[in-house]
Amino acid sequence: EEISFLRARALTREMKDTASREDEYKMDLKIGAPSLPPWAASIQVGTRLEYYWNEDYGWTGAQIIKRMEIAGELLFDVLFDDGETHRLPFLPEDKIRWRPPY
Repeated sequence: EEISFLRARALTREMKDTASREDEYKMDLKIGAPSLPPWAASIQVGTRLEYYWNEDYGWTGAQIIKRMEIAGELLFDVLFDDGETHRLPFLPEDKIRWRPPY
């Protein structure tokens, strides 16, 4: 359904007016150290996932073969579908490189 720009603006204003303080807080930009996604805690030995290597290789399928937590950081030994094994940190600032398989 298409709506006009004026109708979209009115709907936005209406939604903003009805938002509670709690909703507004949730929409505020959070500043500080990045955090791990909630699904990171569920990564265990045997978990399948995908890892973004670079523009040449793109997303690569893999399986976790070892999980370590050292000083609050997660490290994984990862067996990639091509047979290579790498030890990789799961860092909050690199979380965009990891994703559950589709």
